[in-house]
Amino acid sequence: MSWSRIDRRSRLDGSPCPAERCCKKRRSLCFLFGGRIVGAFIPVSEDINISEAVRQGYLSLEKLEAMTAVCSVGLDMIAIPGKVDADTIAAILADEMAIGVVNHKTTGVRLIPVPGKDVGEKAVFGGLFGEANIMEVRNNHCSSTFVGFGGRIPAPITSINN
Repeated sequence: MSWSRIDRRSRLDGSPCPAERCCKKRRSLCFLFGGRIVGAFIPVSEDINISEAVRQGYLSLEKLEAMTAVCSVGLDMIAIPGKVDADTIAAILADEMAIGVVNHKTTGVRLIPVPGKDVGEKAVFGGLFGEANIMEVRNNHCSSTFVGFGGRIPAPITSINN
C-alpha cells in the first residue's frame, strides 16, 4: 500500500499515525515469518507520490522527523535549499540521533543540499534518484549556539531492536 493511498483514505495527510499502523502490521507479520528489521525509510526524492505530498505541503521536515520517532528509520533523500547552513544540518542530524537513542534504534539521514534552488522548486537528479521538490528547513541559521556546545550522543547499544 503506498503512502499516498493511506493519506487519501485517512485524511490525516502526513500524519505519523497511519504510518505507525502499517509498520505495526508489518512488524507482526515479520516476526511470524522470521524477519527482524521493520521500519519505513521514506525516500522523498525516489517516490513520486511522496515528492508530490511535499509539493502540496502535506509533508514537512518536522512531520518526517515525527515519523522517525514512531515508525520510520530516518530522513531519506530529502532535497533542501543549498543556502541551509552547516550548523542547521548538524542540528537536524543531532535530532535524528536523539530519536534513535531514545527509541533504541538505528536511524539514518540523507539530506541533499541543492545549490541554487529554493523552497518550492524542483531538483531533477536523474536515474534512480528521481526528482524532488525542495523542502523547507525552518529555523535556518539558528542552530550555531546549540551545535557550538559540542559533545557526544551515545550510539544505541540495542540497535538490533529495529
